[in-house]
Amino acid sequence: MRVGAVEHWPRHIVRDYTAAPPPLPYHRQRRWAARVAQLLDAAPALTAADVTGRLGVHRNTAQAPR
Repeated sequence: MRVGAVEHWPRHIVRDYTAAPPPLPYHRQRRWAARVAQLLDAAPALTAADVTGRLGVHRNTAQAPR
């Protein structure tokens, strides 16, 4: 699709042709899970926002089941 002189691509087409990032190696996944588990043991009412602030990770990483 063209808008003015600029070609635009629908998001679903870009997603179909963009390679997904490789998954984290298993040992790194386990390390994040262990760190989040330690935080939850210390404060069971911990939110994803708290984890992102304390560990410096993205919200999706904080919520990811590992």
